[in-house]
Order: sequence, then structure tokens, then C-alpha cells
Amino acid sequence: MHHGSDPSPSNPRTPSPDSGRTAVAVVLIAIGVLALAGTLGFVPLGGGLVGALLFAAVGAGLVWLARRYANDWLMFAAFPAFGLAFAAAVQGNLGGAGFLAGTGAGFLALVVAEPKRWWAVIPTGVLFTLAILAWAGDAMAEPLGGTIFFLGLALTFAVLWRATARPQPWAVFPAAGCLAMALLIGLAQADWVVPVVLIVIGAALLVRERLRHQRG
Repeated sequence: MHHGSDPSPSNPRTPSPDSGRTAVAVVLIAIGVLALAGTLGFVPLGGGLVGALLFAAVGAGLVWLARRYANDWLMFAAFPAFGLAFAAAVQGNLGGAGFLAGTGAGFLALVVAEPKRWWAVIPTGVLFTLAILAWAGDAMAEPLGGTIFFLGLALTFAVLWRATARPQPWAVFPAAGCLAMALLIGLAQADWVVPVVLIVIGAALLVRERLRHQRG
């Protein structure tokens, strides 16, 4: 009887999730170091075709490895690499927005591949919202930016609450809180809007209370 744990050539060992996460961590560190070197001028990457092609090649390599080993974490790491390729090729706010959106798409890919990773919905929504704000840049007034940020968070938690394969009932509370913050920031710019909203809410409560007594 043969004893041992050596894998046979016909049955290669499948990489564990831990090894995949380690590979992703190493790749992300390498991408960050490369991007930092380009920013500091040590490597001629920033804003050029060479940098875009290099980061795109890294992303393509990660996609190939992800498909080869069926590893979602390697696929996740490909999205920031493609985002950096876009940022290197496109100058200005649009490049930064592309990187943020690309990273958000990576988190979205995680939750699409495995619904149990419901937590990935949160960074997805945050990064997509930040991408919108980065794209708008200085053209957007500060109060409007705050409103859009909290609206994005409210929508993120609303999706987590009702629209995922694993709904999270607790997410209704941060969704409501973020929506209230968005309304407060937005409505504070119009002096007459807040009193009208308070009147409407008070009237709605009175009508509801009266209807409850009539039914009782």
C-alpha cells in the first residue's frame, strides 16, 4: 500500500484561497511601488503610453492567471491594474475617476462571483461614488458634492439591504442615515425648503394618526 501526500501529475494541486490572496497582495504592492516610482520620476511611467501599456500588460497577465487557476482574487487584482493603465493614458480628473471606477469594478466582480462576499458591495459603491466626484472635480460645488457622496452611500446600503442575493436587514439604518444627510446638505442651500419639508412631514404624521384612530 502506498502512503504519501505527493500529488500525482494527473491531478495537480489547486491553489488555495490563501495562496491567491497572498499573490494578490504581492501584485498590489508591486503595482503600488511601480506607480510611486513613476510619480517620483524614477521610472518614466506617468501619463505616458509606456506606463499605460505596462499596467495593461500586468492586468492582462492577472486575468490569464485568474482564468488558469480559477481564482477570483487574481481577477480582482486585474481591475486596479487596468484602472492604472487608464489613468496613465488619460490626464486630469478623468484618469483618476477611471482608476477609482476600475478598482470598484474589481470589488463588484468579487461579489458577482460569490454572493457570500456581500461586504464587497460597500467598497464598490464608495469607489463608484468617489469616481463620479473625481470626474466632476472643481466644476462641482462643494454642497452638491456632499449631497452626491451621501446619496451614493445611501444607494449602496439600499442595494445591500434589498437587492443582493444575501440581503442584510441592518443596512436599512445606514441607508436611511446617509439619505437624511444628503437631504440635509442639499436642502440647507434653500432657506424655504427645510420649513416646507417639516410641514409636509408633520402633516403626513397627523393624517396617519387620524386614519389610525378611524380604523380603530
